[in-house]
Amino acid sequence: MNPALAKVGNTIIITFTSSELLIANPTAIIAGQPANVAPTLNPNEYTASYLTTGIETEGIIPFTIDFIDLAGNAGTQVTATTDLSSVTFDKTLPTLTSVSIASNNIINPLFAKVGDTVTLSFVADELLLNTPVVTIAGQSVIATPAGGNAYTASYIMTFGEPEGPIAFTIDFTDLAGNLGGTVITDTIVPITSVMFDKTAPSA
Repeated sequence: MNPALAKVGNTIIITFTSSELLIANPTAIIAGQPANVAPTLNPNEYTASYLTTGIETEGIIPFTIDFIDLAGNAGTQVTATTDLSSVTFDKTLPTLTSVSIASNNIINPLFAKVGDTVTLSFVADELLLNTPVVTIAGQSVIATPAGGNAYTASYIMTFGEPEGPIAFTIDFTDLAGNLGGTVITDTIVPITSVMFDKTAPSA
């Protein structure tokens, strides 16, 4: 996963060091919510942590740190990192904006016989963490990037698959780790499917 991204259920951790001893643990707010602050084993170093729940606003996660030294002097409130690092919160599940299935059957692309290649073509609405996991007719197949957020996956039909509409599944995850729902249906209007027919006609 990318430490610069967070989804619901991830913990945001800020590590910081004071220039001198403090009268008490600093107070930190992360994403608008109180954070847990604790000292580390290093001198004057602390961590502030917060577990995201989904109530937070998407985007770069804001924070504030307030602190007071032993004499009671308040330090200048901290609202940015010194190394320019940040974490972006993403709670939106990825979707597939286009899904279609077709056969290379020379008579009708909505039918397939043994030896025909059935191809899924689909497009995600954002960059994905890994190559989507795809099955066609119950068989695992490899999805191939087709430019941008587009992918294709193909399977050559055999006698082992049952006749009827060819089932498929597509599972995918965005860069923040959000899981898209398993897609099992063509999204092109009108919705279509490919029928597998392995029975030879008889007189």
